[in-house]
Amino acid sequence: MSANEEPLDSNTIRLGVDIASDGGDEFVIARADGYKVSIVHRSSGKQNANAVDVAGGVMREIEACIKIHQERELRERVRVKVDTIGLGWGVVSLLDRWVKERQLSADIIGVNVAEKSLGLDASGRLRFANLRSELWWRAREALDPAANTGIAIPPDPRLRADLCAPTWALQGPSIKVESRDEIVDRIGRSPDFASAFCLALI
Repeated sequence: MSANEEPLDSNTIRLGVDIASDGGDEFVIARADGYKVSIVHRSSGKQNANAVDVAGGVMREIEACIKIHQERELRERVRVKVDTIGLGWGVVSLLDRWVKERQLSADIIGVNVAEKSLGLDASGRLRFANLRSELWWRAREALDPAANTGIAIPPDPRLRADLCAPTWALQGPSIKVESRDEIVDRIGRSPDFASAFCLALI
């Protein structure tokens, strides 16, 4: 965890945003509030092909979270992680501009899961094939009952199915989590709920 990230037990809100790829799949927003993580938005269809409309949906959630921070008298900023693959870059640019223009208390963080990971797993022995593998593996570690983190997953069958969807393997000293395209080929859908969950949680 980097110095600018809040621990899970804080009451600072973190959002994870999975953008529908080229208008397909689903546009999903997950909210992590302390140990409680929930899916607060999901949509599919042609409206997801428009970056402005998608960014507007994220902004509404950001504004709602900023209001909660104000009610809690928090000075910390809402942290928003957005998957930048596909339409994501345009959404990140719009959100960043709108937040700065309106001087809102939020940080917009673009995440390219294809990038290289510099982290190690909890054992300190294994690396990750890419950032996607690290995000999913960190979520796996956090949800391990032995870790006793107290993270609450909502009774959402789709989210739970998505979290269980990827397979993984060792590539030398690195953990490689199955790619989105490989998952789609195998089960016929993208694990969008879990992708947003991982972005919000980690």
